[in-house]
Amino acid sequence: MNPTASLIYRKNARLLQRYSPELFRDLEKASLPDKWQVILSRSGEPTVIVITPDQEFALHSRYDPKREAETWAGSINADAEMLVILGLGLGYHLEALRRLHPRKTILVLEPQLEAVKLAFATRDMSSLLKSGQFYLLVVPDPGDAAAQLAAILAENAGKKISLEALPAYQRIYKEYWHRVCQEVTDRLRQRRVNWATTENFMYQWLYNYRHNFFSYINAPGVNRLFDSFAGRPAIIVAAGPSLEKNIHLLPSLKEKALILAAGSAIRVLEKNGIKPHLLVSFDPGEANYQHFAGFDGSDIPLVYAPVIYPRIIQEYPGPLLSCELNVSPFIEWFDEKIGDRKGILISGPSVANVCLDLAVKLGANPIILVGQDLAFTNNKTHADGARHQKSIDPEKGKYIWVEDIYGGKVPTTTAFYSMLVWFEQYLRALEGKRLVIDATEGGARIRGTEVMPLQEVAGRYLQQEFAPAKIIAERIAGYSPPGPDQMRRLREALDELGTSRKDLRSCFEEGIKVAQSLLEKCQKRTVKPANYERARRKFASLDRRITQNTFYRLFIIQGLAARIDAINRVLSERLNEEKDLPAKGGKLASLYLTFFTEVERYAGYTEALLKEIAAGLEEREPRLSEGETGDRVNQNQR
Repeated sequence: MNPTASLIYRKNARLLQRYSPELFRDLEKASLPDKWQVILSRSGEPTVIVITPDQEFALHSRYDPKREAETWAGSINADAEMLVILGLGLGYHLEALRRLHPRKTILVLEPQLEAVKLAFATRDMSSLLKSGQFYLLVVPDPGDAAAQLAAILAENAGKKISLEALPAYQRIYKEYWHRVCQEVTDRLRQRRVNWATTENFMYQWLYNYRHNFFSYINAPGVNRLFDSFAGRPAIIVAAGPSLEKNIHLLPSLKEKALILAAGSAIRVLEKNGIKPHLLVSFDPGEANYQHFAGFDGSDIPLVYAPVIYPRIIQEYPGPLLSCELNVSPFIEWFDEKIGDRKGILISGPSVANVCLDLAVKLGANPIILVGQDLAFTNNKTHADGARHQKSIDPEKGKYIWVEDIYGGKVPTTTAFYSMLVWFEQYLRALEGKRLVIDATEGGARIRGTEVMPLQEVAGRYLQQEFAPAKIIAERIAGYSPPGPDQMRRLREALDELGTSRKDLRSCFEEGIKVAQSLLEKCQKRTVKPANYERARRKFASLDRRITQNTFYRLFIIQGLAARIDAINRVLSERLNEEKDLPAKGGKLASLYLTFFTEVERYAGYTEALLKEIAAGLEEREPRLSEGETGDRVNQNQR
């Protein structure tokens, strides 16, 4: 680095150190890129030539980089409130964007730390660094970049967002950018699917939890099995149409692999005389019960979360193993207060997704997927014998076409696609710590798995018998459910929640009054700027109180995440666009009135169920104090 470049770099680096100390430390260790050369353009401004094995690229115009940047910036979506730009380059395009769009938030994604060092050593970036308008992310791995961007974009869900790339970067980092855009889209779509599920089942989850509560706390946790199959193979069975191709092999593998099955595969397995070692089920709806109705699982442990449809637990004849899901903070709170953690599993769009996390936590390796088509192989939804098996016409309806295991295309739905995305993201995070084999022999390609027919898998990995059922039985034997002291602690904790609930109710009542008053003034068009500002400040104050409230954080926010996000989106978009004060105030008041009313209704429903649990605890205390056995308690609560 020559003396002039060194001075420019130091000026930029000192500013970066102030705003991003961690990035500064990384930049200090970085070298300049080998095959990037700074030259002067005809206008006298520097540009960069990037030399690749195939050709040379100019990051900016060889003639006039500033003029080119102004033209490019003028083509950017003017309606977008937030821009994600691939490429720091030498910053010409960012300066042009700042002049044209001084209020837009701009995230700059740079794949190469060395490129940042070159930029900082070539041009004065201080105006960009000081502006507060730009945020620089330096992330070499596209998967990591997508994860970071998706998290940031999710927090700004109310804003209109546009993803753009500096043209030269789009050529140099074509695969990188394609993957980032695809994965960001997938992650945000997954978030919407999760929210839709939450929206559909938010009341059902609470109802189910209340009616499963005593069975749940008296059952041993699935964590008693964690690491008990270290280095042993496990097969996860789902009910995809390709299960018909290799289900006949499963009976001969039962002592050579732990077999886990999603609840939807029960009927197919039963039809073929196969009993898995573990059944796994979580779905809260009544439709899930149809998989279990009349099923004899007396010798098959069922792993379940307390949000499952209660009748399944009430009628299931076999052993129960309970677990927490990572999306249910209130379940974790109960287990913590009782002092009996059940083991957390990572939730996903399907039970088969959760089965993968369970297999990992059991220590299994390799993990083999069977019947996991995630698509309509041969235009079928499920294997023959599954409750919901039917055929589809790929020419009718809205289907997503994805790559199959043979390199062709296969139709799938948004729901199946979200499961596929979950698998791929989970496997990427697993970082090769397990060998995961897709032995489905059909369906969508799951990146991160090794595709192999089940017969070949058996020959390579499933040679040694190890009696999985015996291991499970030994691990769950001798469990003692919570005693009277633990139940008393829980009841006291529930009593303490009453104070938090009382404060929350006060917030809602106060907020409803303020919203109604503002709405009335707006409807009569008598509202003054001071009225609007006073109400806005009050809503902001109540927001802070509500979001810090324990009852709200444990029991409310998860169930109403989609609605809260929708309200924030409207607040961000519509209110900023509205100029007429009565109309603007009316929208603000209506939004908050809806929010306070709906959340109070949900909180009231939650409170009633918690009171039922507290009453049940009080009723059972004498029996527990008299020494009622764990087995007796478990039987009574089903």
